[in-house]
Amino acid sequence: MSRIRHLARLGAFALTCALASTAFAGHMPPPPLRIDPLVEQFMSGNFIESASLSPDGQHVASVAQIEGSYFVFLTDTNTRVARLLSAPRSAVLQQRWANPLPVMFHPCQVAWIDNGRIAINFLARHKEHRGTDVVYGEVVGLDGKVLRKLGHGLLAIQRDDAGKPTGEVLVNSISPGSYVDRINVDSGETHSYEFNPPGMQRLERVALDSHGQMLGAQTADADFFSDNARFTIWYRRDLASPWQKVDERSVTDDPITPLRVASQPGHLVVLARNGADKKAVWDYDADKRAFGTRLAADDQDDIEVPRAHVDDTAVVGFPTGGMKSRTIWIDPEMARLQAMVDQHQPDQVNVLRRVGAGIVEVTSHSDTDPGTLSVLDVGSGNMREVLNFRPDIDPKRMQSMQVLHYASSDGMEVPAYLTLPGKTTQPPPLIVLVHGGPISRDGWGWNEDVQLFAAHGYAVLQPQFRGSTGFGLRFEQAGFQQWGRRMQDDVSAGVRDLAARKVIDPARVCIVGTSYGGYAALWGLESTPELYKCGVDTSGVSDMEQQVTSESAGSSWRATRAMWKLWLGDSDKDHDAWAGLSPRLHADRLRAPLLIVHGEEDRVVPISQGEKMRDAAESQHKDVQWLSFEAENHGVVRVNDRRIWFGAMLELFARTIGEGEPPVPATPKMIDAATTRAQANKQQLWLPGVHAPGTEPAASAPQ
Repeated sequence: MSRIRHLARLGAFALTCALASTAFAGHMPPPPLRIDPLVEQFMSGNFIESASLSPDGQHVASVAQIEGSYFVFLTDTNTRVARLLSAPRSAVLQQRWANPLPVMFHPCQVAWIDNGRIAINFLARHKEHRGTDVVYGEVVGLDGKVLRKLGHGLLAIQRDDAGKPTGEVLVNSISPGSYVDRINVDSGETHSYEFNPPGMQRLERVALDSHGQMLGAQTADADFFSDNARFTIWYRRDLASPWQKVDERSVTDDPITPLRVASQPGHLVVLARNGADKKAVWDYDADKRAFGTRLAADDQDDIEVPRAHVDDTAVVGFPTGGMKSRTIWIDPEMARLQAMVDQHQPDQVNVLRRVGAGIVEVTSHSDTDPGTLSVLDVGSGNMREVLNFRPDIDPKRMQSMQVLHYASSDGMEVPAYLTLPGKTTQPPPLIVLVHGGPISRDGWGWNEDVQLFAAHGYAVLQPQFRGSTGFGLRFEQAGFQQWGRRMQDDVSAGVRDLAARKVIDPARVCIVGTSYGGYAALWGLESTPELYKCGVDTSGVSDMEQQVTSESAGSSWRATRAMWKLWLGDSDKDHDAWAGLSPRLHADRLRAPLLIVHGEEDRVVPISQGEKMRDAAESQHKDVQWLSFEAENHGVVRVNDRRIWFGAMLELFARTIGEGEPPVPATPKMIDAATTRAQANKQQLWLPGVHAPGTEPAASAPQ
């Protein structure tokens, strides 16, 4: 796990329901809103976010999004018939130091306690509530009836020596002064779990033994005014033993992440580099405070934190980073099953999880398939698909994602993903899609943005510039304090490489990104105007000093400011350098049309960053369009907002680099659906290849 994920634990779901309004402003009048059949194929608004197989393999509980809200469904794996189990609900949040706050709780996570009971965690955030997301948990039966409340959400399920649930669970405590409670699901009896670290600490992770007992934990210094922001690992041998501090380090140090409590007393299983370039899984002696045997590693890529399942007590499989994730097992039987499934489905990433005796859950996805869940019967070797995460997506209409490498300006090798729009009659136009973070990364798999652009005939390049995670410490650190410098060079080098090899048309390139990617889009237009014919900045930073010194992204917390200093440099010492790399201050360099998009509720990069960039561009009489969404936070996630967002981008592309050659034409069914929607909303229907009035490509754009 990268350090940014410890500090910026953003909600993974768009948990708002009101329709967003939009506003355009700028020197260039906005294009007409259009309904595009090739966009509509991605805009169903219905998909499965996550799923969990029951221990007996008879049911799947899934969290599904339907038109922006989240629901829990229960699917019979034999009949594949699904029924509603839980829905969003309104509630009033009682606050200790403020007035009660009305919120809407949405289910966000499910876990099986046993074959007949399911724990559901809910998440709520009110647009006026600027604190941490509120989590609430409950246990329901297969009929959806609520059987037990679970405080602020399930943490772990307790098990006996045979691995069977005992009926007790660990939950985030609702009691003042307590972190964790133990609840008997049958009786409701509740006991405070003895974990009270000194000072102001925030519980980051728990480490469980094979029985689901919390014998390890990691906390973060939660004192906003402390200059000593640190991560601490705690351990105790058994429930009767006192907690002891076994590791403490600054948030800017390379982290140690506790994964679970080892079977050997006094030992933890941790993820760390231990002086090496790549993250690996290690045995850690808590008494000696020393690393022992390396348990799992990969020569090429980091090992990453396993996908979290609160009903898991023994983590024995570890995913790799790199360009295409694999699982490294320390359990020989699971390694054998992994090899068997991979041989059966070689073009997919297959993630296995043992859920019960002889039953393994297999979640699979690829670059053209959003994902499926299958049940593997270990005894017979039979595997059957029981759930499709996006049944509206036809993998045969999707385009393959290639992996490539190229040399940057200083010779560093940069990995990237390239998606081509099928076989075109001429080199296609290119969209450079820059990921956010920037201490983050893209992954090999189905990506809605990529596939939507490719469906319109655009090639898509996703550079994993230095600073991206998963490729080792040296590659990550090479991006420190390189915003607008070497990181930007890595992006530019990818465009030049594709142009030199005649893979794309170098006269038809646009750059697009969200968050850090938005910054890269802005700076790409200003620092290398010869490369790009247009750009789209969504939720991007335009003024580096304002971002670090404002109240955004938790910058009032000194731990966050320490990380910003590590990534960007010292604001006191590097003021002039930051000014030289802040797009807002260099809007006079813009030569290509620019679309700026921002959510009015953005808490990570304030909307003022976008507004000031817009104003600076307008003051220089540049071709700039402005699109804001009332109910969006960081990025654009709501279905109708995304429809408008993609429409605005595609209008810009058509005007500046011309239309591509769609690899697969819209079907009559898609056109009929889009026509119906356009008529119902009195909007314009647009068909790729037929220019809408007023949106004909510029004369300079190749046809």
